[in-house]
Amino acid sequence: MQNLQLTYPIVIELGDVKDTKLKLIKIVARLINKRYRTQKKAATALSIDQPKVSQINKSKIEGFSLEYLLNLLVALDQDVDMKIKHNSQLT
Repeated sequence: MQNLQLTYPIVIELGDVKDTKLKLIKIVARLINKRYRTQKKAATALSIDQPKVSQINKSKIEGFSLEYLLNLLVALDQDVDMKIKHNSQLT
């Protein structure tokens, strides 16, 4: 398995969790497809079932939480760096 580290800046806005999950699932799918030859091999390596890998490849975000997708990124050897900053528009 090759060492594959990708960098994707993703801005998470609380009002648009669906869009954020879609961005994350596309990154997970890209990593899975570059790393594993089959969905079954990906499922085994990530300790998930093959239908979940299929859902990821089809960008179906239903049933996936942000936490679950972030954990998949970690399982795919990706560093997840989160930054929380003050939103000056709220004050």
